[in-house]
Amino acid sequence: MVPPHKRAKAVSRVMLGITTAMLIGNPLATWLGQLLSWRYAFGLVGTIGLVTVVLVFIYLPFNRDEVRNSPLRELTALRRRQVWLTLGIGAIGFAGMFCVFSYLAPTLIQVTGLEEHGCR
Repeated sequence: MVPPHKRAKAVSRVMLGITTAMLIGNPLATWLGQLLSWRYAFGLVGTIGLVTVVLVFIYLPFNRDEVRNSPLRELTALRRRQVWLTLGIGAIGFAGMFCVFSYLAPTLIQVTGLEEHGCR
């Protein structure tokens, strides 16, 4: 979707979006789950996901003349060590960030004795 000389910038924007979602979305979902129920937080995240799919389908340009790659052929990139290192760095980094934000409130409540409303 982007020219080769702008791919790094595009990937950095995707990573920024994931980071922003973790920093804002996770505490917001936790707050909503504590306020109402985890089901509402889960429903909200699912709804946002569905809206995103619809918006991508509506606004993403579809060029029939563009050369298409086979998904199975794309998987051959997994033979390269650099691809695995990149995926590993991303997975470990975001998993670590997710763990910190997911378990921060329970740790503060159970270990330090902070009241639940103080973690919102």
